[in-house]
Amino acid sequence: MAQEKLGVSCEDAQAVCESVVKTGRLLISHEAPLTNGFASDIASYAQKECFLKMEAPIERVCGGDTPFPHSMEAFYLPDKWRCLDANEGVTAVLNRLRIALDEIVPDKRRYQREKYFRFLESFIDYKMETTKYLYNDN
Repeated sequence: MAQEKLGVSCEDAQAVCESVVKTGRLLISHEAPLTNGFASDIASYAQKECFLKMEAPIERVCGGDTPFPHSMEAFYLPDKWRCLDANEGVTAVLNRLRIALDEIVPDKRRYQREKYFRFLESFIDYKMETTKYLYNDN
């Protein structure tokens, strides 16, 4: 009904795929527990449809797999800091790539290796600055 009147869908899979194709990454967050939550359905769909476009593993930031503790709601529910930590995990993939490049590229091609390292460092710094801007307290 909302989709017909407003053009809005709670399961807009096409938008998720477009985002994955654009960024190569997917971070899903919701308040429900990690196990059997809606994030697993989104992740499985994205993995099925966009696998070749993925540059990093899918990250899910969700509530814990415990009964919901109302008195400690602030610690239980996902917040921007947990999303930021998950994003740092995604950029860790690039750090592992850098280590792999160090092993793969021989010493006689040191200049090329350093060029790759500088590119990866600038990319990681850019991603971290972008994330800090998005999650800043203002």
